[in-house]
Amino acid sequence: MMVNPTRSVLSAPLLVSSWAAARTKRLRVGTAVQLLPLNHPLRVAGEITTLDHLSQGRFDFGIGRSGSPRSYDALGVPYDESQARFFEALEIILQAWKGEAFSYQGQFYRFTDVTVTPRRTAFRTRWCAWPRRPRRRFPASGRWGCRSSWACAAWTSRAGGLPDDVPPGLA
Repeated sequence: MMVNPTRSVLSAPLLVSSWAAARTKRLRVGTAVQLLPLNHPLRVAGEITTLDHLSQGRFDFGIGRSGSPRSYDALGVPYDESQARFFEALEIILQAWKGEAFSYQGQFYRFTDVTVTPRRTAFRTRWCAWPRRPRRRFPASGRWGCRSSWACAAWTSRAGGLPDDVPPGLA
């Protein structure tokens, strides 16, 4: 989705990643920032695991919430909900990647007895992007082990989960 051409680089990063993965054998592909608050987390979880399978484990998953309210306005999503929507979506995605049926009742999403397929393989890298002042605007990010103050920083998780020091409800 490209609602702000001066800020957007790519309107369909998962499609382009699929295209690149299909045409290469060794190149790692991925998203710099998949905007979790503007996408349904079950769809994202399934598309990411599918892409990871298609790329034979060469996909790097980048997440964020965007510093541009314009994208939110275009979709009718209040920007002041972006952080809460991000954390709720991340919680759902991590649960979905366990490959087991689960139900969820949150502030923004509700569903019963769902399973996301295909089952997740082991992502080598996940990326998290945030605004220039992460401690002020996105306080939990620094506690996850991300190193950069404004671009993208990586944390590696062999177990498929987040570090222990995460917001309530995500542990």
